[in-house]
Amino acid sequence: MKFSIIIPAYNDKGTLEECLGSVLSQGFDDMEVIVVDDGSETPVSIERSPIVNLIRITHAGLSAARNAGISIAKGDYLLFIDSDDWIERGTLKVLCDAVDANPDCDIIEYPINIHEGGQDEHKLVFEDKNYQALIDDYWLGCKAYRHSYACNKVFKRDLFASVEFPVGKKFEDVHTLPKLLDASRKVMTISQGLYHYMWNQEGICAKAGMQDLTQLLEAHINVMEKWTLAEKKGFSEYFMHVLNIQIDVYKAGGKVILPAYKIESFPMDIKTRIKYLGYNVLGINKLCKIWKYLS
Repeated sequence: MKFSIIIPAYNDKGTLEECLGSVLSQGFDDMEVIVVDDGSETPVSIERSPIVNLIRITHAGLSAARNAGISIAKGDYLLFIDSDDWIERGTLKVLCDAVDANPDCDIIEYPINIHEGGQDEHKLVFEDKNYQALIDDYWLGCKAYRHSYACNKVFKRDLFASVEFPVGKKFEDVHTLPKLLDASRKVMTISQGLYHYMWNQEGICAKAGMQDLTQLLEAHINVMEKWTLAEKKGFSEYFMHVLNIQIDVYKAGGKVILPAYKIESFPMDIKTRIKYLGYNVLGINKLCKIWKYLS
């Protein structure tokens, strides 16, 4: 079997039908669809079939639901789709062609329309490119840290033999993708296919609190230290990305935990330039205090 498509669902608000329909209308049969009801107050109801399976677990969050789906998956490759999102028609054919043409590739990433329906909606499109230096060229060069989503990627199932999504943590993809990259040999980005990542006012991006943001920050700090990124090309831009998260943590009432690193100038917009200068002149602590006051 080619694909196992795992769809976690919790307290469905009417989006699961469209999500599931976008998968089943692809005209692609070499797959199984595993819908995981994450302990919904009103149990999820779908029509089972030889392709579609439904399992139920005690409510434990998105990571636990994904892990439950992985544990019974039979496909050579895994895809994750959130129940309030959907995929463009023809996407599975594109992904099947990509994995068939690149059997040595462990992860394939395809275009995604981010926060669709929200104020910051934007489409992320990739070039057709292979990456083997996964830290230097993919994480830093391709800025994968900005799009570490599990939902717009195809993964070889074997990658999850020793990797799980972290139960109890938000922004679980940022914790997980670096571990999957450690287990991978080759990543590919493609320019075709499309994942529709819908804006959700009740989702983690909209309602993240201090603890959630701190977990996100800690995940990035762990990556910096584990991969010793400070001397690598592209680190300064990555650090400024993480510095923004640290500022958000501080504004939400958290502490400054981001270590100080020497960073170099790179092309940046005015707002980032101000933060860059403030960091170099004042340091992290004073910059966070000032930015909190200005906000």
